[in-house]
Amino acid sequence: MSDPVAALEAALTRIEQTERSLQAWAFIDADGAREQACRVHAAAPLRGLILGVKDIFDVAGQPTQCGIPQATSTPAAQDAAAVAALRAAGAVVLGKTHTTAYAWLDPAPTANPYDATRTPGGSSAGSAAAVAAGHCQIALGSQTAGSTLRPASFCGVVGFKPTFGRIATGGMHPLSHSLDHVGIFARRVHDAIAAARALDATIVVPPEAPALRVLVSDLEGDEALEPSSREALARAVEGLRAAGCRVESQRLPDAVTRGGELLQTVAAYESVQRNGAHWHALGDALPPRLAELLAEGESTPRTRYEDALLLREQLRPNITALFAQADLLLAPCAPGEAPERSTTGDARYVRPWTFFGLPAIALPCGRGAHGLPVGVQLIAPAGADGALLAAALRLEAATG
Repeated sequence: MSDPVAALEAALTRIEQTERSLQAWAFIDADGAREQACRVHAAAPLRGLILGVKDIFDVAGQPTQCGIPQATSTPAAQDAAAVAALRAAGAVVLGKTHTTAYAWLDPAPTANPYDATRTPGGSSAGSAAAVAAGHCQIALGSQTAGSTLRPASFCGVVGFKPTFGRIATGGMHPLSHSLDHVGIFARRVHDAIAAARALDATIVVPPEAPALRVLVSDLEGDEALEPSSREALARAVEGLRAAGCRVESQRLPDAVTRGGELLQTVAAYESVQRNGAHWHALGDALPPRLAELLAEGESTPRTRYEDALLLREQLRPNITALFAQADLLLAPCAPGEAPERSTTGDARYVRPWTFFGLPAIALPCGRGAHGLPVGVQLIAPAGADGALLAAALRLEAATG
């Protein structure tokens, strides 16, 4: 790891050069970060890594505004569990990155670092963009639907979502308690692994992954998938085969699509149970897509929500059966390159794995026709986070 003070000053210089147009940060504490950088222990595992924190996580002494500036916001008394763990491992907390309002779909002010007319994705917009722009080496995000993998793909960085429940969510403002995952952004898989292990030391990444069996999603006839994502998948298949993996194409079971659909019911119901009263109190400050979620959640009967949870358990064996045939799944992260900024992009390809709580990682895998990054995702069985990260290292090395 690099010298923390030098890494921080380099990051602050890049922020000064590009933040006005990028708008990745909701709050920057340069003086506090300098004090941290001077105190980092020489043997700290994350020494020299500058950390951005999505503004749904508490950081001691900084307000948590969840993407909506609020007069009632007060500085947090202590760090969220994930922030505290990364800080203890030597990461230097620089500040809060922009999020969509309450980590849902209303676009954040952040631009895509490759094209300011395009979205960086959501809801972890600022975290993905800040890492891509060199403002920080790692960043915390979250994923309730596709909020880590999709922006990672659009911004050309690594985005890792662990097995559901593996990383503590204490001090992270909840949207949907049975779907919320902590996410990690990094420029390289190596840094994502270092951050993941600081958050959960039980994640063990084998030094040499065995020959892997990989199923790639057969998307013939899928009219939503653009040529850029098809090319990225083909590049990933070539890279995996070059790394000694056996790759086969297979149409995924209907349970995958069904899971992605059911996620909406669960997210709407749970988010309103937790946040509904506060969202009503925001009045005109409530943005339109969040207002739609509020209305949907309030009109969802508890019986429909409970049926969705029951269906998840009934569908889970179909998902488990996939991994009797393969060690990993390979799929697109998004239909293609980042779309324009009125949207955060389409999450259809990442929602199912969030719904079933499986670990997944997004990796850059080329550029599209407009020169924007395009990523792919690898998905593993629940609990196989270490094997997934090892495979991601191999794919990264094979594709450059």
